[in-house]
Amino acid sequence: MMAELPEKASDFYFKRKPDGTKRELPSTFKKPMFVRGDQHVCPQALGGDSYHGCSTNCTFCFCRELESTMMPAYFDNWTPDTIRPADLKYYEKMLALAYSEKQTKNKIALGLRKGIAFGLGVRSEPFMLPIERKEKITLNILKLFKDYDHPVLLLVKSNLPSKSPHYDVISEMNVATVISIIAGSPKKIKRLEPRAPTSSERWKAIQMLNENGLWAAVKFEPVLPTINDSEEELRDYATEALDSHCKHITFYNYHCSRRPMAKARFEKAGFDYEKMWKANKDEAWKPNAKRILKLFKSYKIPTSTADWVNFPFESECESCCGIDLIWPNGFNKFTFRHACSVLKEKGEVRWKDMIEAEPVLYDQNDFNMMKRLWNDVDEKMYGMRDLYDDYYIDAVGEDDDGMVIWKRNVKKRGLLQHVR
Repeated sequence: MMAELPEKASDFYFKRKPDGTKRELPSTFKKPMFVRGDQHVCPQALGGDSYHGCSTNCTFCFCRELESTMMPAYFDNWTPDTIRPADLKYYEKMLALAYSEKQTKNKIALGLRKGIAFGLGVRSEPFMLPIERKEKITLNILKLFKDYDHPVLLLVKSNLPSKSPHYDVISEMNVATVISIIAGSPKKIKRLEPRAPTSSERWKAIQMLNENGLWAAVKFEPVLPTINDSEEELRDYATEALDSHCKHITFYNYHCSRRPMAKARFEKAGFDYEKMWKANKDEAWKPNAKRILKLFKSYKIPTSTADWVNFPFESECESCCGIDLIWPNGFNKFTFRHACSVLKEKGEVRWKDMIEAEPVLYDQNDFNMMKRLWNDVDEKMYGMRDLYDDYYIDAVGEDDDGMVIWKRNVKKRGLLQHVR
């Protein structure tokens, strides 16, 4: 599965001047809250960032690859080290709208109003140093959500959530923290994440949060086949997760947006990119991911993967971040992952099951796209008809509105057939 990327530059709020020339990059990140374009599959599609840009300089980051191609085409004062703070007023206005009685069609406000947890740190690290010490954007965003007692999912690659002054606020919030840590030796991780805190510092942060009554989990992303997925590395990782009382493990394989650029970055860091790329393809990734799932589960740690197409029924949580363990209704359920959960539980799923999940993060175009992907194959986006390779699922009929009824067939294997 390759990463889904925006079709238009405007999806990232990039625009040139009316005469077609480049413009100056604004000093603040004006629209830091959003609903991700993959809301049809991602339970945690509602989120945002404290900063635009990132200083951790990870070798494998496809967001930075994309930015380094697109940003110079639109802005004449951008550099790879450019980091812009988010506009706090945007957060203030959106939360005020969400918690008012004012009618709105704004997807962000409706999602917040429904109680969907807000993911902070979707595209950039929210606890970057030294900028966070100076600007305190993340700290102030946390205080805003604390005032509304709204659930926040922190998606971080830092140990700062366990330290004052951020911990002082987090400890009094409705919050879950998922810290990103990849497997491998400290030296190998340093080559892959040169400016991130050490893995031991991050494991200690998870342990500290859990021992103080908070909810903290870990994300192993990306798994880099042939680089950080040996049996020894995986077992060391599972042992660290156990020792830190980790509530959940999520993992996913490697994705890139600009392969030549990614290859150069990996090779500069001393890794065999082509060997990893070959082992990352589906035919090799699927048996490898099954091995990883089996190993982590053997340690009795709840484990899930974002790869719902290859593993629609193996994840132990509907949200790949694991937050349904703390907030059973605090995530987007109008997704194909939810359809897989219904199939797993009942053996059959209908469109009405999806409607009951309330599609608040969808405008009419999004909703129509979801309906189309429910019934038909799409060359660019995954849908229900993609769940045929290795899985017992068939289209067994249609409801009164012409929407396919999907059934999990545990007796025999067969390719999906159109019922029209």
